[in-house]
Amino acid sequence: MLTLPAALRDAIAHQARAEHPLECCGLIAAVPGEPGSLRLVPMHNAAQAEDFFSFEPLQQLRVWREMNGRGEVPLVLYHSHTASRPYPSDTDVEYAAAFPEVFHLIVSTDPRFDLSMRCFRIEDGRILEQPLAFD
Repeated sequence: MLTLPAALRDAIAHQARAEHPLECCGLIAAVPGEPGSLRLVPMHNAAQAEDFFSFEPLQQLRVWREMNGRGEVPLVLYHSHTASRPYPSDTDVEYAAAFPEVFHLIVSTDPRFDLSMRCFRIEDGRILEQPLAFD
C-alpha cells in the first residue's frame, strides 16, 4: 500500500493539468525509514509527447546525485496518460524494468477519467495494482 499526503496528490494533479496535452512526469524521493521525508521532484519530459515520457538525462543525473547526497531513494515514479485510463501501457512496463523497487503512479488527464490516479508495482513484466491512499 502507498499512502501519500494529499498535498502531493494535488501537486501531481496540478502538474498533469498544466502540462496537458503532453505527458507529465516526475518522482517522489524519500529517506528509507522516514515517512515524513517525502519530496516531490517534477521532471522535464524530454520526449515532449502526448503518449510517452522520458526524463531529461542531465536533469535525471543531477536529481539522482542530489538524492544520493540526501540519503534518499526514488519511492514513486509518476506520469500522466493524456488520452487513456491510468493503467500501464506496454511502453510503461518496458520502462519500469529499470525500476522494479518503486511504485509507479499514473494520473489520467483524459476527461473521461477525471484526474484519477492509480498505483502499481511492475515486476518482471507483471503489473500489480497497489492500494493507494491520501491523508
